[in-house]
Amino acid sequence: MDKYKEITRCLRELAESQAETEYQYGVDANDMYVVWQAANAIEELLNVSEKPTGWIPVSELMPEEDIKIGDAPEQSDYVLITCINLEDDGHSFVEISLTIDGKWMSLFTRHEIPEWVEVVAWMPLPEPYKGVQDGQ
Repeated sequence: MDKYKEITRCLRELAESQAETEYQYGVDANDMYVVWQAANAIEELLNVSEKPTGWIPVSELMPEEDIKIGDAPEQSDYVLITCINLEDDGHSFVEISLTIDGKWMSLFTRHEIPEWVEVVAWMPLPEPYKGVQDGQ
């Protein structure tokens, strides 16, 4: 992500320098606009891909497994998951889980989610409650 932020910063600097050049020498404003639009597109992409929000179907995207602890396989952050109990008339429930090698692991049982449970969606955990701040 830092590389993209640096690219965005450079594009903005380029657009600003082109604006100054245009003012002084009459350079085509369209070039500056294209560079500025590229910077906006990269910034928008960064804002969208930083951290997903809301429920995400597992058919579209799985959590990124980028946490390494010792010699253990890489794992994802803990996330909320929506599950369907396939043995109980489709009863659905929410649980906290993580993935290791693409397999869902229950926080509560510390074991892989059983075959009779289908994970259908996930979402990042919300930020912890921080209490009421003075003046808010």
